[in-house]
Amino acid sequence: MQEMMASEALLATHLLARLFQLHDRKDFEAEVACFTDGGSWKLKSDLLLEGRAAILGRVSGRSATLETIHVVSNVVVESNASECLRASFYLKVYASDPGEVRRPAPLQAYGIVLGRVEIARDASELWAIQLLDTSNWAMTADAAKAG
Repeated sequence: MQEMMASEALLATHLLARLFQLHDRKDFEAEVACFTDGGSWKLKSDLLLEGRAAILGRVSGRSATLETIHVVSNVVVESNASECLRASFYLKVYASDPGEVRRPAPLQAYGIVLGRVEIARDASELWAIQLLDTSNWAMTADAAKAG
């Protein structure tokens, strides 16, 4: 049983890390492919993106000079079934939008999220995100001061 939970936690960690690395690299088409066809992303309590097209529209519409780094940690599988895996995780976000492309970008800690994810098999029988909930935010003190 512990081996099964460890492999499922590894699966969830890998899928979440891949999603957010693709987001940080601005490879939005590949990012959206991490979701099932009918997948959803809850960004805020009042903002639910439903389907790959809605998710792509939101993520690809961000500022071209916005630089981010997302760090996924503490992935815990909460329940599993042959068709669906549910897990919680922490997501630390570093971000900066200097208004121009700068390397390295001057990133600051922006906030931390207690996230939840549901992972299911997609039409091709691969594991993909069915529901991603990153609406439970806590801002860092520096980000709150910056406004």
